[in-house]
Amino acid sequence: MHDISMLILACVQLLDIKTPVQVEYRNNCRGQLKRVAAYCWDTRRKGVLKKFRLVLNTRNMIESEYDSVTIIAHEFVHAKMIENGTFNPDNHHCKTFQNIARELAKCLNTAGFKISKRGIYNPETDDAG
Repeated sequence: MHDISMLILACVQLLDIKTPVQVEYRNNCRGQLKRVAAYCWDTRRKGVLKKFRLVLNTRNMIESEYDSVTIIAHEFVHAKMIENGTFNPDNHHCKTFQNIARELAKCLNTAGFKISKRGIYNPETDDAG
């Protein structure tokens, strides 16, 4: 069994993420974070990507029935798409996201991480369109 720091390193390496990533757990989120288990957003200065923040809402994570490993991996796929310029806020769980998520899940499972049987992308809970 691996810890969360090993998961973060694995996601960075497997997805070839070049931008620094900050992962936070919070138990009291406001705004749109109140409604979701986690969120990824980018920080830019003068249009240049500086870092990603992955914020995990612990209250909603418990209610979502998803584990930390799967949620963090899901948010890393968003980070990868933002970094490579393919992220579309109107369709952020598009086919590209689904393909990256499927491949990442295979690699993480092979490395000994336990991704939910539902997968990193779950059409029942993730809005595909």
